[in-house]
Amino acid sequence: MGEAYNTEMSYQSLVKAMKLAPKCRFYTTAGGKSEEEIEKSERVLNISFSNQHREFLSKYGYLSFAGNEIFGINPDGDSGILEGNSVAYAINDREEYHLPKEWIPIYNFEDGYMAYLDYSSLNVEKEPKVISFERKK
Repeated sequence: MGEAYNTEMSYQSLVKAMKLAPKCRFYTTAGGKSEEEIEKSERVLNISFSNQHREFLSKYGYLSFAGNEIFGINPDGDSGILEGNSVAYAINDREEYHLPKEWIPIYNFEDGYMAYLDYSSLNVEKEPKVISFERKK
């Protein structure tokens, strides 16, 4: 298994980033996800999302800008397509790479590394660390 690298993003940083994102080229969101979709995703993944993550999902659902993609959720996404879907990616990575259930993928660097929310390591605001991990078998 590869090595994980930690970083932290405060709630204030997320708010600032979300205000800047619409100014980027090729800005796209999926629109907000319903509370039902968020709760179903939590059940499928056997994890409770943080307030920050829930807010992102309910406001944006998914975010793409300037060639970058922040994953959303599709709890019914059983088509085998991973792109853009944290639920499908998490299930795949748990099986294929034996990653912990507390790691929820949010970004693919396209070089073998992925960014995950690490729910096993919460800050004082109960928000997970963002970690970068090289997916190796």
